[in-house]
Amino acid sequence: MLRDSGRCPPCRPRPGPPLKPPLTWATPGAPSGTAITYDVQFRSVTLSPTGVRGYTTPTTWFTKTTTTSATLTGSVSGVYQVQARATDSYGTVGAWSPWFTVTMPVDDRATSFGYTGSWTAESDSRYYSGTYRLTSAAGAKVTVAAWTDQVSVVGVRASTCGKATVTIDGVLQATIDAYGATAAYRQTLATITVPYGRHTITVTNLGTSGRPLLILDALAFRR
Repeated sequence: MLRDSGRCPPCRPRPGPPLKPPLTWATPGAPSGTAITYDVQFRSVTLSPTGVRGYTTPTTWFTKTTTTSATLTGSVSGVYQVQARATDSYGTVGAWSPWFTVTMPVDDRATSFGYTGSWTAESDSRYYSGTYRLTSAAGAKVTVAAWTDQVSVVGVRASTCGKATVTIDGVLQATIDAYGATAAYRQTLATITVPYGRHTITVTNLGTSGRPLLILDALAFRR
């Protein structure tokens, strides 16, 4: 059927959330038993001082591979786009998929982060880039400005962790509840989509009674 129609089913990469970088790609609708190989490429998203996005020349990641999952290793705070195309067993090459964005978080130690209130800086290999910040003080906050269209808050869920608010440009966007019966690290606690632009993001600990802790691992800014 694929050979007769001259078409190859569309390929759809599926990026994971910020701290789960393995990507998968597939060809939904391909007949059972059809042999499919994939070409996969990626590019970096650059940013000018005025917030204009640019893109590097695509780099080949895989050529005619049968694998359907891999981890993209990028730099801390880097933003990348990935696309794939499929080739069927008759040699029919499909179109490239749309670009999908993969965001590498900005570590809690970034100099662009401004902390107010009582925070403690710690190191532990279970955390992104091996560091984190924690506070149990109500009103303790972290503020950062970034060019972005999507913000993700990365932290820990645990029985001692409570609630925090996320405001963007002074407007409440989300209330996080980081409670978890067992400790879970590198968790995406909130993801908020906004119109692209330069935004001021603030995460504020509420000091929840009985579980006042907020553990911040990183923030991710898609662009």
